[in-house]
Amino acid sequence: MRMNEASLRATLVAKTTFERFCDQPAQVLTMTHFLTRPELSFDWTVPGIWDHIGCEGLDEQARP
Repeated sequence: MRMNEASLRATLVAKTTFERFCDQPAQVLTMTHFLTRPELSFDWTVPGIWDHIGCEGLDEQARP
């Protein structure tokens, strides 16, 4: 998650700047190759999938 911090800061600065000069809220699209919440659908047949599901910190990062 530390590797995401620089990109996250840049995204938040861009979002703030956009909203300062525009009359509409910025739309930020994020993506990850991990499932951040266990209630999301996933394929149980993938070996080791459970090890990569439900990271709350990553879920918080993906929601700027």
